[in-house]
Amino acid sequence: MGQCFQNAIVKMNGMRVIVKVPPRTPAELAADYDVPLDVAQAAWDNLHRRSAVLLVFSGKIGAGKDTVAPLVWDKLHVPKENRVHEFYAKALKDEISEVFSIIRAAESQKDAVVTVMAQMGVTEEMATVSVGYLYDEVRKNLDLTPYIKTQAVRLVLQYWGTDVRRAQDNNYWVKKTLASTLHQLAKNKSVQITDNRFPNELDAALGAGAYAVRLEVSPEVQAKRIMARDGVEVNQEARNHDSETAMDNYEFFDVYLNTDNKTPEELAEIIANCLETKARERLP
Repeated sequence: MGQCFQNAIVKMNGMRVIVKVPPRTPAELAADYDVPLDVAQAAWDNLHRRSAVLLVFSGKIGAGKDTVAPLVWDKLHVPKENRVHEFYAKALKDEISEVFSIIRAAESQKDAVVTVMAQMGVTEEMATVSVGYLYDEVRKNLDLTPYIKTQAVRLVLQYWGTDVRRAQDNNYWVKKTLASTLHQLAKNKSVQITDNRFPNELDAALGAGAYAVRLEVSPEVQAKRIMARDGVEVNQEARNHDSETAMDNYEFFDVYLNTDNKTPEELAEIIANCLETKARERLP
């Protein structure tokens, strides 16, 4: 089942209600994300003349976001040299890479905790939990990176992204990602963000002129896809984490699709057609 909405919507008590995220002006975008005004203005101009596109994908683990996203560019005929993939977890994985390096160099788990506290600016509890997730696995596998999706890596990414950095600043990852995105849009690059997990992330992107796509997946199909892709089961702790559930009751998208029974090509075709319709609606 899928639907292309005329406007961004939110579902309340079974009814679809039109909700508009106020667009930000170039001056507001520059202030929000600490970028030069000329960069924000160029990004805004390119989006509104449709020479660049900002597209955000939301969905649970295994919904197919990173599989479908590049196919949408193909359907929209975006030149390969003009495609940029941004994701909120990029900065997150860079920080976790630092934690990996600290663990590898540490003389003991306690030493790693102390170093993470000092170098990463987090509390003792935050450092203890994060190092605890990773210590044994990193010491056993020196080639492990945040891009290898073991259960321990997935859990520490969720914990560090939400319980550590978002607890310090709810817009911590938004600021980093949107600043980089605006610089790319200013260069006339089209940008996809494929890991929207929280309402404030989506609000920020929509305010900057994005289109939003929600991909859903049933628990049964999700389990099969994750096992086939990563060779691991998705445990209940991962499924119930805020980063997996925060968008469950917040349907606020231009395109909404269940991915269980459609191929990536079919999904990309539907999304591209919807976005073409939405783009025509935005023309002055």
